[in-house]
Amino acid sequence: MARSVEDALFDRIAEDGAIMSRIGNHLYRGWVPTTPTTPTVTFMRTSRVPVNHVSGAADYSELNIEMEIWAPGCAEAQEIADLITARLTGWNQDSDPPVNMTWLVSEACGVESADTGENAVVYHITHQYTIHATV
Repeated sequence: MARSVEDALFDRIAEDGAIMSRIGNHLYRGWVPTTPTTPTVTFMRTSRVPVNHVSGAADYSELNIEMEIWAPGCAEAQEIADLITARLTGWNQDSDPPVNMTWLVSEACGVESADTGENAVVYHITHQYTIHATV
């Protein structure tokens, strides 16, 4: 069975010691767990479209990935987001599946009330990445 881009993305992040030392094993595909431990990182594919050229369809697709970074402090959330961006920007790898190019499209930052019954807050950064990959 062929690996998905999400599999390759998970591995790309999980293989980075600097990122994983900050988030532990709190890297998830899809939704954040019901009772998350922060810092936490989640990601999911939001769309996939074929790439077309004047000469016809390319042999790769454009995938849009939304990545969410939650941390108890604003600086900590931004540091993790920056580490992930450094790891992914320009990612070009002859892997399974082949990744042709990756870049950060947008970043949004906010503060959320933690659902703990206390007056705690969680800092939340959303990144949108575009990945060109052969899928």
